[in-house]
Amino acid sequence: MDMPDIDKIMKRTARHACEDGVGEMLYGAVFMLIGLLFFAEAALSPPIPSFSHIGLVVLVLSGYLLGRWLVPALKRRLTFPRTGFVAYRRLSAGRRWMVIGIAALVASSVAGVAGLALAARPAGLDWIPLGNGLVIGAFLLYLGVQVGLRRFQLLAGFSALAGLAAFLAGLGETLGSAAYFAAMGLALMVAGALTLRAYLHRAPQPEGQ
Repeated sequence: MDMPDIDKIMKRTARHACEDGVGEMLYGAVFMLIGLLFFAEAALSPPIPSFSHIGLVVLVLSGYLLGRWLVPALKRRLTFPRTGFVAYRRLSAGRRWMVIGIAALVASSVAGVAGLALAARPAGLDWIPLGNGLVIGAFLLYLGVQVGLRRFQLLAGFSALAGLAAFLAGLGETLGSAAYFAAMGLALMVAGALTLRAYLHRAPQPEGQ
């Protein structure tokens, strides 16, 4: 008797979770809000210390918590009636708070390091948008390869190109980051919307529902 291919089963389960594009639309909206945050910081005169650093932590945590509620709610309405329900193992309350704490620590650490670097070298951080594009692109590429979804690989390429474009345009750290996150958020929302449209066409609502 052949043993089940656990890796293939896990990839198929992950693809099922991403097949409707709902997650990309939500997190694309979060990215656009981050872009607006950086635009607001660039427009402030005089600047408010740690404005974007604190705002970034708030947006990342709020997006995470909202996503945990909104994505399943939308899937119950759009996805599960069409292609069924996949039950994922839920984290215990202690582990959920640990994940939230780690996310807060990482976001605050990144913001703090960026703030210290800015204070030390105010004219030497024009590469930050490029770094954003490469880091987020690397994550999307890894996700695309692991899950087997080409659209994540295409988004990874777009992320790197958007970061490079913001860097070459000489927009600086704040405006460059604003432009990158706004462009990447729009790309995620468009990719999610096109994926959702194709999914709804491919899997129509069952009769009588």
